[in-house]
Amino acid sequence: MNDGSDDHASVEMLNATLDDCRHGAMDANGVAIDLIGQVNAGPSAARNRGIAAAETPFVVVLDGDDRLRPAFIERTLSMLSADKTMVAASGWLQTFGVLESVVQPTGGNAAAFVSHNCCPATCMIRRAAWERCGGYDESMRGDTTPPPVKPS
Repeated sequence: MNDGSDDHASVEMLNATLDDCRHGAMDANGVAIDLIGQVNAGPSAARNRGIAAAETPFVVVLDGDDRLRPAFIERTLSMLSADKTMVAASGWLQTFGVLESVVQPTGGNAAAFVSHNCCPATCMIRRAAWERCGGYDESMRGDTTPPPVKPS
C-alpha cells in the first residue's frame, strides 16, 4: 500500500516495485505483489484502503519504517487461528536508529486497549473485526493502533 509518501527513499522503492509488478514479477517466495496507491491521506486511510482490498481473513498492518522477523506471520497466524476470540496479535519490538531497545507490549482485553497502547501499530488483525468496527478512524492522522472491536 503506497500511502502517498513523499519520502525520497520510499518513492524510489515503490517505483522499483511498481516496475516489477508491471512485468508480472513475484517476490522471492513466488507471491504476486499487488501495489495500491493513493494520495497521502494519513496512515488510517492507507490501512483502510489496503485492508479493504485484501481478500484474506487475516491482514498484517506494517508501517513503512518497521520490519518483521522471518517467522512473524506464521507465529501470529497460528495464535489467531487457535483462539477465535483474539482479534489482533503482535510481538515484542526491537527499536533501531535513534533509540535501541526492546519494547514488550502487554496485550490484553478491550479495557486495556482503551487505557493505554498495549499493541503496536504493526500487527496481524482479523479482517472481520476490522469490518465490524468500521475500520481505522481516518480523522486520526498520526500513528494508530488496531481499531477497537465493538462488543457483539
